[in-house]
Amino acid sequence: MSAGRLTTHVLDAAHGVPAAGVKITLYRLSAAGAGELLVSAITNHDGRCDGPILAGDALVPALMSWSSRPAPISARAASPCPSRPSST
Repeated sequence: MSAGRLTTHVLDAAHGVPAAGVKITLYRLSAAGAGELLVSAITNHDGRCDGPILAGDALVPALMSWSSRPAPISARAASPCPSRPSST
């Protein structure tokens, strides 16, 4: 059996496109709640990281915390959210 891997695909649901420029951070939490940074990455134009977040021996059972933060609005395409259909 091959080792597993942890990947991500982030979508901009408001615009229906992949979310580029999203900062992903993954921490392993200790029993006391302290976090050890394992990975920090930025999503590419397809909303994915260029490789697995964790793979092989690094992917072990543990309590983890995942964080994602979008790029600042100035760094994203400035387009309005699609309008919602009228419910009349």
